[in-house]
Amino acid sequence: MIKDYLYAIGKYLSPSQREDVLKEIQANLFDYLEENYGDKEEYSDEEIEAAILKMGNPKEVAQAYSDRPRALIAPPLLDIYYLLLKIVIPAVSLGLIIANVISIKDNSEVGMTVLKIIGDIWSASLTVIGMMTIIFALLQRYLPDKDLEIKENWTVKNLEKAPDLKEKVSTVESIFGIAFAVLGLLFFNGSGFLIVSDSVNIIPVLNTSVFRNYLPLINISLILSLILHIFLLIKRKWQFITRIVSIILDIFGVVVFGIIAFNPNVFDFTKIPGISYSESLRITEGVQIGMKVGLSVVAIFVAIDIFKHIKLITKKN
Repeated sequence: MIKDYLYAIGKYLSPSQREDVLKEIQANLFDYLEENYGDKEEYSDEEIEAAILKMGNPKEVAQAYSDRPRALIAPPLLDIYYLLLKIVIPAVSLGLIIANVISIKDNSEVGMTVLKIIGDIWSASLTVIGMMTIIFALLQRYLPDKDLEIKENWTVKNLEKAPDLKEKVSTVESIFGIAFAVLGLLFFNGSGFLIVSDSVNIIPVLNTSVFRNYLPLINISLILSLILHIFLLIKRKWQFITRIVSIILDIFGVVVFGIIAFNPNVFDFTKIPGISYSESLRITEGVQIGMKVGLSVVAIFVAIDIFKHIKLITKKN
């Protein structure tokens, strides 16, 4: 019961303070139990319930330990929102810096490149903030009220069961998934299409007229993956529906990757100076082989992940 209570409080605390606050609350609970029921190795459910009721509603307790007032975004969402902005914006900025530095051909371009980096980071940061704000606004709008509101008549029976180890969501994996999805959306929908550089020109080797036909499918996959990882980060545990959605997105992503990998017209190496048509065909064939090998590796990892989800779903049911 204490584990469930601490889990419920932890949902509404920022990751940076969660561990320390929960340790303090747990210590306070046991201090109360010892003062009122004596020093025991184990306490009865009735005694623990009385201590928890004395402590109060998990959301109210979490708000009492919060280091800033809540507004605009509900308590369970606000700290995660700030956490993701602090991680994703620097990650995007680093990617833009690396891409721009690589494109420098001589020292005369350094000044312009610095200005371009600043402009790109500003534009990308606004895009990330807007994207995250829209998603969190939608989550706040459509999440069940029980996840966002404080109930006046709270009892111990309202406690949500703390997840088992296999049901817990990895915070690191979720954050990496979110960062990857955001970077993918910015890359594929911006000017970051795959390029090669000679001493004079920047040459696109991706046939954008063909690739853009797949862009809606890629965007759907990345946006849904972004929403799923944010939702998992909020709930902090896997559920039946999130496992099903994850399986569907995994399969969908592999199918989209496969469609692109088996299309020989996605790449166009004929624009590279000194490359004949026959040579471009050989390069395209080699790239396709590499993509198919990559597809096979991805498919294996996806199959393992799907098997894990199915095993846990069937075991729980």
